[in-house]
Amino acid sequence: NGKYDLSAWNDEYWTRFDRMLAETAKRNIMVQIEIWDRFDYVDQDENRWQIHPYNPRNNVNYDYDQSHFAKAYPDHPGANQQPFFFTTPNQRNNEVVLGYQQRFVGELLEHTLRYDHVLYCMDNETNGDEEWSRYWAQFVKQRAAKSGKTVYVTEMWDDWNLAAERHMRTFDHPELYDFVDVSQNNHNSGQKHWDNFLNVRQTLASQPQPMNTTKTYGADGNKFGHSDQDAIERFWRHLLAGAASMRFHRPGSGLGLN
Repeated sequence: NGKYDLSAWNDEYWTRFDRMLAETAKRNIMVQIEIWDRFDYVDQDENRWQIHPYNPRNNVNYDYDQSHFAKAYPDHPGANQQPFFFTTPNQRNNEVVLGYQQRFVGELLEHTLRYDHVLYCMDNETNGDEEWSRYWAQFVKQRAAKSGKTVYVTEMWDDWNLAAERHMRTFDHPELYDFVDVSQNNHNSGQKHWDNFLNVRQTLASQPQPMNTTKTYGADGNKFGHSDQDAIERFWRHLLAGAASMRFHRPGSGLGLN
């Protein structure tokens, strides 16, 4: 009837995913996957929630009452009003939705665990609940262990201040998070940008973890007001300071793909 069935896959999606994994493996390109993105589940950015398969209006699997979803989420995802990110057992234990989330991540791992060049980041730019991140980090690691694989996971927190308490959720737990992602430091410039990164390096010195900076912002005319020159300087600072990986963000917020 024109609606999604969350128990049935779109084969083309996984075909493209496999192609990306195979072609990056051929070229020795590391892939860092952000499994969830908070911007996909709100209306604040391009009304994505209105067209999303998990929205009850768009699927045949559950209704608004069963899922505890609302018809609209107009605020920025930083408001944390979307119960999609509170489904796990130590949060609201929403078994109706969690089952489909588990199925998705399980299928993702069926494809990625065939390879050895994939890193796993639980979320994109999150300021959500710590229990959500921990649940999925453990889920990924447990599934990998069942397949006889060792994988490396992290979380990408949204705080531009790398000394913020939220970053300690990864910095202080190397037993779970194998590396850290400090991408949001790239909203800072100059001395502050440099000092922030070095402070993290010092924080991690007793139990060193690789420090990834997956999003180097900066492009002439972008909405953040950062220029091409800002991006180049940020890239070099992180290289000189010892980042394990650096990557420009996509156009028009970065110099990627040029």
